[in-house]
Amino acid sequence: MLRNVINLGAEPVCAHDLQQAMSAIYNATASGDFFGYGRALLSAQATNAACKYSAVIIMQNGTLSLETADGTALKLRQGDIANVPAGDIHWSAEDADCVIILLHYDNPELTLTKLDLSHPMTEGGGPNPALLTSAAPETARHEFYDTDELSWGTWRTTPYARRPLKYTFSEIMALRSGEVTFDNPEEGSVTFSAGDIFLVRPGAVASWNNPVNLEKFWLIRTA
Repeated sequence: MLRNVINLGAEPVCAHDLQQAMSAIYNATASGDFFGYGRALLSAQATNAACKYSAVIIMQNGTLSLETADGTALKLRQGDIANVPAGDIHWSAEDADCVIILLHYDNPELTLTKLDLSHPMTEGGGPNPALLTSAAPETARHEFYDTDELSWGTWRTTPYARRPLKYTFSEIMALRSGEVTFDNPEEGSVTFSAGDIFLVRPGAVASWNNPVNLEKFWLIRTA
């Protein structure tokens, strides 16, 4: 694995209870990080969690039902992604293997929403032409949340490759289709494929090569 590239979906489980998971993620967050992250394996019947901070939950397996105090409710399954607001959450789960992104620094005001990952995208989000080592790809994107510092959405691209760059921002990616290889001659390479969830932290240095069409969910926090 490259330095500052973390396979979140393979991380040790931090908790089996939603509130305990949120607390464990917050307590494990390094000083200066803009969000926390962790993998939880949730199982419970009709219990409550007092969530101090908003979050994004990415489901790997199982089912997770969430309901807010105003009666908004949803059920998440494999591959689903949801915005989760701060506040009291009524939840139940059956072997819900998920990655939780805790947005403690910005704590944006969110509503409980299952993201429409099939929402149409618009052209944009292409790589820096100066770094390309292949033909320019066709790219498109959609933002579910967008501010100057924090944003998340979906993105797709045709195959392309670029030279290494040094990341100055944090990006979480959940691949929905395709595969990508990150490479650094001094550290080696790592390949992620559909279903993988990973984090690229500031300071990572890596090239990019997706040999087939790729689609991902992304969350970016700039410094």
